[in-house]
Amino acid sequence: NKDDTKNRKNLKYIFYEHKKGENIKLVIKRNNLKNPVYVGDTQGDANAAKLANVPFIFAKYGFGNVDEFFNSIESFDELLEII
Repeated sequence: NKDDTKNRKNLKYIFYEHKKGENIKLVIKRNNLKNPVYVGDTQGDANAAKLANVPFIFAKYGFGNVDEFFNSIESFDELLEII
């Protein structure tokens, strides 16, 4: 039914975000990063950054919207100004 399909889709996104968050942690550890940030443009990116305990920078020029973020940029060039 419709609710089951929605629930499966939600579980898929939760799993994907968790896996993405774990990958962020792995990259940080593997590269011995001291002050990492994660730049993204979707709520899934923001959720993954939160799972990895990494500040999230919202790329407003991207495709999505997010509920909360550490900082935001309107263009890639702005990134150097805030990090």
